[in-house]
This record gives sequence, structure tokens and C-alpha cells, in this order.
Amino acid sequence: MRNRKFIIGFFALFFIFGFLAFHVDVNGDSQLWLSNPTFDSSSNWYYQYGSEGDNTDLNAEISNGTANFNILGNSGTITPIEGIINNSAKSMGWKKYQNEIFGYPDTANIDTEGIHVSHLWDDRPDQFPSVHFRKNVSTNLNMLDYEITSVNLEIIFNASVNQNVDTPNDTDWDRLGTGDYVIFYALISDIYYQEPYYVARNKTRDLGFNSINGSKIEDSYLFTFNQSVIIDALNKAFQRDPDHSNFTITLGIDIYSEDNNDGDDIDNYENLYIKTFNLSLSFQKKIDEYTTVSWNQEAPKITGNDIIINNAIFSYEYKINNSWPEIAPLTEIRFYINNKLFPQGIIKISNFQTDFQGTINFNILGYIEKNVNINVSIEIIIKDSFELNETYRISIDNVYLNLDLRIRGFNWTPIIVGLIIGIIALTSTFIAYQKYFKYPKKIRKLRKVRRKLKKGKNIKEMDFSNRKNIIKKRNQNNKNLISLVLIMIVLFSFFTHILFNSLSNYQINSYQQRNQISLSNIRNKELIKNPDFQTNAFWNFTIGDRGDGSIFNNSITNSSAKFELLGEKKNLILSAGIPNQTALSEGWKILNNSNYLPPDFTEINNFGCYVWHTLDESPASGQIRNYPSVHFKKNISILDDMSQYKITSVDLEVLVNASVDPNVDAINDTVDLDLGTEIGDWVLFYVDIIDFNNNYAYRIAENRSENLGLDEPGFDPILNITDGLLKSKSQSYLINALESVLSYDNHNFTIILGMDIYCEDNKAGSGGDSDHWNYLIFKECNLSIEYQRKIQKFTTISLNQILEELPENIELKDTTLNFQHKIENSWPTSLSPFSEIRALINGNPYIETVELSDINSSFQEAKSGGFDIRSLLLKGQKNNLSLEIYIANDFIYNETNQIYIDNVSLLVSYNFIRDPINLDPLVIGLTIGLVGLVVGIGAYQLYFKYPPTVRKIRKLRKKIKKNKSSKTITLNSHQEKINNIYQDKTELLKTPQSESEIFQKDSLTK
Repeated sequence: MRNRKFIIGFFALFFIFGFLAFHVDVNGDSQLWLSNPTFDSSSNWYYQYGSEGDNTDLNAEISNGTANFNILGNSGTITPIEGIINNSAKSMGWKKYQNEIFGYPDTANIDTEGIHVSHLWDDRPDQFPSVHFRKNVSTNLNMLDYEITSVNLEIIFNASVNQNVDTPNDTDWDRLGTGDYVIFYALISDIYYQEPYYVARNKTRDLGFNSINGSKIEDSYLFTFNQSVIIDALNKAFQRDPDHSNFTITLGIDIYSEDNNDGDDIDNYENLYIKTFNLSLSFQKKIDEYTTVSWNQEAPKITGNDIIINNAIFSYEYKINNSWPEIAPLTEIRFYINNKLFPQGIIKISNFQTDFQGTINFNILGYIEKNVNINVSIEIIIKDSFELNETYRISIDNVYLNLDLRIRGFNWTPIIVGLIIGIIALTSTFIAYQKYFKYPKKIRKLRKVRRKLKKGKNIKEMDFSNRKNIIKKRNQNNKNLISLVLIMIVLFSFFTHILFNSLSNYQINSYQQRNQISLSNIRNKELIKNPDFQTNAFWNFTIGDRGDGSIFNNSITNSSAKFELLGEKKNLILSAGIPNQTALSEGWKILNNSNYLPPDFTEINNFGCYVWHTLDESPASGQIRNYPSVHFKKNISILDDMSQYKITSVDLEVLVNASVDPNVDAINDTVDLDLGTEIGDWVLFYVDIIDFNNNYAYRIAENRSENLGLDEPGFDPILNITDGLLKSKSQSYLINALESVLSYDNHNFTIILGMDIYCEDNKAGSGGDSDHWNYLIFKECNLSIEYQRKIQKFTTISLNQILEELPENIELKDTTLNFQHKIENSWPTSLSPFSEIRALINGNPYIETVELSDINSSFQEAKSGGFDIRSLLLKGQKNNLSLEIYIANDFIYNETNQIYIDNVSLLVSYNFIRDPINLDPLVIGLTIGLVGLVVGIGAYQLYFKYPPTVRKIRKLRKKIKKNKSSKTITLNSHQEKINNIYQDKTELLKTPQSESEIFQKDSLTK
């Protein structure tokens, strides 16, 4: 019974240790791979800007234990100019300028109250004086980085005149056309005064009205234009300024005196003031899309041939200091591992909270490689263009990369074999001993004889030695046994030495051996399907979300993929010939110029836009018709969307004819004049273009007839203009004007042909001045443009294929991507030197590219030997290959060009990685089994094989040898022992009663 308990306990202990051995992983090692993950200092981390956008929109810094991205919003209000003109600190520097040919008023200066003008018109030629005052203004900011959100423009003026200044509401005049008036105005332009824009204007109507207060305008605000007009004028000025911070303000006063009386009409403009000019700008910082900045760390390599990357987990915490504005929903944070974007790790900034929150644990096992530095990059990318009025801080912390690394196990084979052999040998030896060798030789022979007798076989005669010989032979056997033990010790030492040498050799050479084995199992596989484009199968095209995708067409044709770049050059005639007399000059109409009296006669006829006019001061109404005006209008429509084109040239040719009588006096006329000339008689021919919303008008050509009517002694008078060509603005101005008016509609604009006729009163006497304009004609208006297709930078088109999934348990040996390409026409390198073909895997670009300028007109390989894109391929999932045409520059292109791709190949070589079976538990189990077997056999041989009484006697004998006291042991006699055995066997042999007998006895009892 006691032996049974021992055996059960031994095996229970054996199985417990065996179970634990199979569940203990002795090779695992999880490590934090990034240094300084909590940003206790700036060590190990560095920030890096991207190559696009505006890097002044972002910065990065480490403070208070976090790494921060600062999106540098800003807002403010500046007042670059305010106060009384030339009498306040912010309003100094105003200077006087002449307004073209117009003469100055009698007084035009700046005093303590501001700009002061006065003028007395006493029926002389100085009927139309004008003066300008200008000041250059600086904001001290690069305004291209800011969006002007609002402006506040305040201009205070006042005026006082005598009651001879006539208005439409007066009754003491003899005749009235437009009346006498003053125009106060403000212009904003670039500092070169190339394109001035009106931003404020008042034309008096009732100044001079014969009432108590009619001769005065108290301090009043000048009417300012809509904020959008003022902002647009400022932006245009900033764009033209080299520093993008300066502009010019022009304040002007124009005086017009109409001859309203038969006698002398004396108009006295006593005091005209522009007192103060206050301009303030409110702005917000522009945040440009595709601006990026990232925090980076280059972590150590994973080295060691026997290292296995079992798992890789990346995580971090993030927060924002304030709720992100809704105007930028696309802006996001993302991270790269070894320059490969992890798409599942993209988080929109709009989802950030003001308290730290952690990302999920991103499993990036497929992005980690051995024997290369592990680069981790956390990047913020601005994917919206917007204005930001304050700085937002995005913080990250606790950036962890946990790598679970395993060491490839030892080559346990020799030890396992040795342990198994040891267990088998020990067990076999024990069984052989128990069954055979524990008996003396003579006894073994007797046992053999007994077996033969039982089987009825013949036996040989046996010779038994005497006691003396037996003792002698036993001594000899003991000597042999000692020799055998010594030999076994030597053999065991030799076997141990060989075993440890095999372990050492495995540690040194195991990886090389495994490589030698794997080299014989390398597999080559072509991942591209339909590489030569025999059909459309497996391939697709996609247009990028940046730039202008309409510049590309794509197709698969003639066994190749074709990208067609839609360059284009067009010449378009917008107007040609005599107005309304040719197919290209239809649609001209007469349009009255408001606030002016029309000429005597106006029509569009076979000669063109035809006008004649007479100023005759003798009739009662003749004197007021000295400044008529008329417009001719034509709406022009362009079918093409001009936002997709760049105007490269404008051809404007406007021919005019004119005929006058000798009474028309040019500015330098010296014949038959009573009063001389101030600005003379003249006609102004001009061409304006206007957008369909009537927001802006550009004067693109004009001629003022300086010599028409000129009489000089000894010379014939100049009384005619024949096919005179209007002087047009510069090409750059014409192009800018046309693109501006088209920008509101992209198709339509209006062209105006205008005539302003000015008749100066140059003669005195009862007859007065009589000027006859026999005819004034716009003979032809020829306008044509040339334009080319805009090619926008960042435009992309890609050829894509989803590749077959690569197994996860492989080692890539080689990956070779190659393709052939050609181009129909040479690439315009001077226009776009950096455009290229890129290879992308899962949206991650390979570092090497093919510049379009290097492509020839016949097919050639992209690269001899191909591109090794091993670092971009992901295992355990499908990869997406893209061959992308990338436009790197803004330019215009005048032709269609074709780029072809063919014979795309992606050949991969790999072998499977079979992780060695973890034999550690088996080794531990076998070791425990061997030790347990040795202990069990030893315990049996030394103790349990003896009966309990014998064990007691052996124990007593040991105590006696050691002179220790012992208890009394009672031993049964030989006969008593036999009787006990007999009694036990008798009890076992008793036959139990059958159930039927018991049933019968119970029945009889009842």
C-alpha cells in the first residue's frame, strides 16, 4: 500500500512539472524601443518640415513633458494711417500731384485742417481743375500670409461755396445740364500707381443750393465702397508690391463748373477740405494646405541573426488646447514607420479633446524590419486652406513602441536524443536487472532449467561450484564491475564534451545553416498580372485630389497604358471689323453714360459707332453742352472655361476717325483765341472692359485728341483724324485686366467703347464759343486673344493594380520593379523640370523616380536592373502598386502629349520563415522524467524493494553502527508469519453468496 502511494505521488509530481514546462516561455522579451517616450527633455527627438505649403504656419517644440505642434493662427487689427492729414503722427507724408492734363485749382495745399482746395471760376477756360494728394502706406507685414477680414475706412470732408454754384434744385440759372459739382474721392493702388481703384467717392449734387445751409457741407463721411471692393483693391496692391506690405492712397478733388447763365457765371468754391483719413485693417493668418511638420526619432536597429520579431505595438497620447474650428475638417495627424504611412493610424484633428486620450494599440509588425534603423515619425498635415485667428497647440506624449522579441531556440536535438537514450537505457537496464541480472548465475541457470522442464524440453547436466570457488569468482566480478564503471565514466565525459561542442557550434553557425537551407527553397514570383496590357483587366486609373485632373486623359490601347496630357493653344477672335457690320462684330449697342448729357447725334451705321456734336454758346442752351459723353457696349462670351487657361497675348486694335471745324481749339492752339486755353477742346476715345457683375472696370486703351483742331501760324489746321489707332496698355496689363474681368464668370465680360467730348470756353463776346465736331467714329474694334492650357502643379494621375497578398511568414530576398516608358513629344523641361513618374506602394512613394525630361520617344526601361521596393511591400495583406505621373510645376502647355507605360514587372524572391519548434518544454520534461526515473529506481533499490520488517531491521542496523539508541522491534516467528499469510489468502479465496441465495433466505424468513 505504501509503495502504491509512493508511485501515485511520484507520477503526479512528474505530470505537474511536465505541464508547467510546456507552458513556460523562456525565450520571450518585450522591450520599449523608443528613447525618451515621455519627452522629459528634447533629446532623441527632432522635428522636420515638409516641402509643401507654408512652413511659417506651423512650428514644433518640446515643453512641460510634451511634444507640441503649434498651428500659428493669428489675428489683429492695424491702423496704418489715421488722423488729420499731415498733422498727425500716422498721417504724415502726403504730397501733391497733378491729375493728368487737368490744371490745378487756384489753391491746393495742406494746412492745419488737412487738404485744402479753393477755386474761383469766372467764365474762363479753367472750368475743370483737379488735384491729387498721395501717400505711400506700409503695414509692416507680409500681407500674402494674411487674409484681410474687414476694413474700416473713414474719410471726413467738408465744403463751402457761394450761391452762384448751381445745382439742379436751384431756379436762378438760365440753363442747366448737369450743374456745378465737386467730386471728392479716394483711390488705392500699388506704389507705382499702375492700377488705381476707387474705394470712396462723393459727387455733390446740392452743394450751392440756394437755401440757408445749401452752400455748405459740414464735416461728413465720404461714401465708401463695399468692403469687398476695398479688400480686393488692397490685395491687388499687395500682390504687386515686392515686399507685399505697401500700397498707395490717393485723395482727389475734381471741380466742374457749368456755364449756366447768359452773362458771366462766377462760381466760387471757397473751401473744399478732406480733413482726416482713417484706415484700419483686420486680418487673420492664412493657413496653407499641405503644410506639414513632424516629430521624429531614429531608434536603434534590431540586430542578431537569431532574433525573431514576434510583435510590434505602437501607441501614443494626444490632445488639443482648444476645440478645433469646423472650417478645417480635413486636417489630421498621422504617423510613419520607416517612411511608410500607417493608414489605420490617421486621426482627424476635429476628433481631438482637450484632455489626453490614448490611441489604440497599433500593430505595426509588418512595418518593422531587422538590421535597419527604425524611424518613427508623427506628423500633422494641414489639408485645408483657411484662416485662423489664434494659435492652436496639439500635444503628444507617452509615445511607445513595444517590440516583442524572441530568441531562436538552441539546437536541442543532441540533448533530446541523449535524454531519450538515457531514459530507455535506464528503464531497460532496470527491467533487465529485475527480471534477470539480480539473480546469481547459478540461480539464473536453475530458473532456465525450470522453464525448460515446464515446457518438457531436455536439459543439460549442471555443475555447481563449491563455496570457496563461488567467493573467489564473486571477488573477480567485483573487480570487473569497478573497471566497467570507470570505463563508463570516461565514455560519459567524452559524450558530454561532444554534446557541449555541438551546442557551441550551433550557436555560432545555426543562422548560416538555416540560410543555406532556405536558399535552396527560394521562390520567385511575378506579382503583376496582365503586365503587357493585352486587355484592361486588373488595371485601373485614378486622378489625384490635388491640382486639376481635367488636364489628363487615360486609356489602355495598343498593348500599353497611355496618359494623355491635354495641353492646348487657341487663338480666339472676340471682335473684328466695323461694329455690327461683320459676323464677328455683331451685338454692339448704344449706352448712355450716366451723369453726362449725350452728344447731339449718336448711331451705329455703316461707318461704325458714329457721333457728331456742336457746342454753340449763342443759343440759350448751348453753353451747358460742353461735356457730353456716350458709350457703345458689346457683351462677349467665351465657350471655354477660362479658369483652365492662361491668356498669353492680347491683340487690341481700335481705329477711330474724326473731323472738326477750325473753332475746335487744341490745348496748344494760338490762333483766334480770346481767352487762351487751359486744357483745350478735346475728345477722349477709350476702351473699357467690365466684368458681368459690374464690380471692376479696366481701361485698356485710350487716346485724348491733343492736336485735333490745332491752328498754328504758317501751318494748315489739323482738323481730321484718319484711322487713328488707340494707344493700348501694355501686354501684361491687358492680360491681367482680361483675366480679372473673366474671373467672376470664367466666360463673359463686357467691352465698352466710349467718347467723352470736352469743349472749353475759349472765346468771349456775345457770340461766344462755337465748336463743331463733324463726326467722331469708332471705325473698327478688333480684339483677339491667344491662350494656352494651364497645367497645375501637384496634379497626379496613376495607373494602379492590387497585387496578390504576400504570406506573412516569409523573408523577402529580392523585389525588382521595372517598366518601360516612352513619350510622344519631348517634355518641356524649361517649363517643368521636376515633373516625374513615381512608383508608390500603398500610397508610399519609392525614393527613386523617373523624370519626364529623361524619357525618350521610344520604349526604354525605367532603370537598368529595376527598383528594389522591398522596404515598401507589406506582408500578410494585399499591396497596391501605383505608377503615378506627378506634375511638379505650374506652367502652360500648348500641345497634347502622350506618355506610355508598358511591360510592368514586379518580381519578388522569398523563402518561408518557419520558426523552429520550441523544444524547451520537451527538454525540461525529459530531464524531469530522467531525474524522476533515476530517483525512483534509486529509491526502489535502496529502500522500497525490501519488506517493511526488513526495512526496519536495516534501519536498526544503521543506528547500531552509529551507536544510536533505538526502539524495541517485535518480530513474529517464522510460523506466525506463515500463518498470517495463509489467513490472508484464505479470506481472498472465500466464495461470496449469490444474490439468488440471499433472496431465497429472505423469502423463507417472511
